[in-house]
Formats: sequence, C-alpha cells, structure tokens
Amino acid sequence: IGPVVRTINIPIMGLLFLERGVQPGMSFKRVEAGNVKRLAELAPAERIWTIEFNEVRKGTMVKGENNRDLPSHGRIWIDSETGRILRTSVITEDTELRAEIDVTYRAESGLSLLVPSEMKETYAVRRSEARIDGRATYGKYRQFTVTTSEKTDKPKPQR
Repeated sequence: IGPVVRTINIPIMGLLFLERGVQPGMSFKRVEAGNVKRLAELAPAERIWTIEFNEVRKGTMVKGENNRDLPSHGRIWIDSETGRILRTSVITEDTELRAEIDVTYRAESGLSLLVPSEMKETYAVRRSEARIDGRATYGKYRQFTVTTSEKTDKPKPQR
C-alpha cells in the first residue's frame, strides 16, 4: 500500500535487536522510562526499564535498495524483574525514508510468555511527503503441542 516496500512490519522486529549475535553491532543505554501507564497491567512502573539502542556498525539488519544499510535505533521497555519485553519501538531511517514500528505486548491466558497485542507502523517518504500509517491488532492466540513416542526393538545378536 503506497510508495513504500514494507519488509520490517513484523511484530517481533524489535526483539531481533536483542539477539546475542546482533549485540556487538549495537549500543545500548538505559534512559528514563517516561510515561508507562499503558504498561501498568504488565508490570509496576518502578520495575520498568527503558533501554535505548542504536545500530553502530555497517551491515545493518534492515537494508534498502541495492542492499544499502539502513541503520535503526529505538527503545525497548523491559520488566526489570522478569526480563519480559513489554513494548518495542524501532525507527529505521535515511535521507529518503523514515519508518517507525511500535509494538505493545500483553499476557495471554494459557501462555507463559507475552504476545504481541498491537503494532503501529508509520512511514514517511521525505521526497514526496507521502505518509502511510497502519495498525494491526493480534488476538485469539493458540498454543499447539506435539507429542511423540518411541518404541525400539531389541537389537538382534550379530553372527
């Protein structure tokens, strides 16, 4: 939709910046949490840490046309007691485009982890001043399980 090829609008995008293999190319800094009222049902305000991140190396996670590096930066709100991610905000930009993906998480009954609740995305094309706004909500999560069993025969004696 619109003049932007969207490849980063996935709700777990912000989590990817925390992966161990990506961390050497990042800088992280704890900043003021700001207004965390909308996260109140997930964690008390005093437990919420806001971590600011910036990509600082070449070979960025997000690529533009002709495999051009598009550095990202943003914030991640974390429950400091449990380590659960409560919200992520990722901004990827260069001289032509600014993209922001903001995801909030929520508890889901029957699951032991937080799941994406809402993703808001905004794209601003600087040359044409076009703007695209999107919003996705997620629900009806289900957990699938798989069970297996094994039965082995006794090995036959070798002759």
